[in-house]
Amino acid sequence: MVIQGLPYESLLRVGMAAFGAIFYFRSVKWIAAQLRPFIADRTEYNTLARLPYLVASGFYCLAGAFDPLGIQLLFISTIPAAFGGMSGLLWADSRLPSDVPQNPLPVQKSRAWTVAAALFGILFVAVFGRGIVFTR
Repeated sequence: MVIQGLPYESLLRVGMAAFGAIFYFRSVKWIAAQLRPFIADRTEYNTLARLPYLVASGFYCLAGAFDPLGIQLLFISTIPAAFGGMSGLLWADSRLPSDVPQNPLPVQKSRAWTVAAALFGILFVAVFGRGIVFTR
């Protein structure tokens, strides 16, 4: 809708797609560089990024299941957006800088943070699941 009716609309679409792809890949590379101090070896990446990716995608899909527009929207929009939009977290470890941190910053499991995350996830589903209606 943003470029509809503009001259060279097809060329603009190609340019927007190329810009989006380049920006996404560069963002994933930047995220990997920011995560490097917390990852002493690649096996820690699963806990640091892949598990949160799966949990967040699950909460997005759970919220989408309550969408009043129907279950079809879950399959054509919510699931692809949840799992596809954040998919860079699945493969960002391939973009980790090769230098191993001298003093890695370990991420410790915390029951309090897990409970807080679960509560915020439930709140997310409760608030955004049915959608937000703005009235005048």
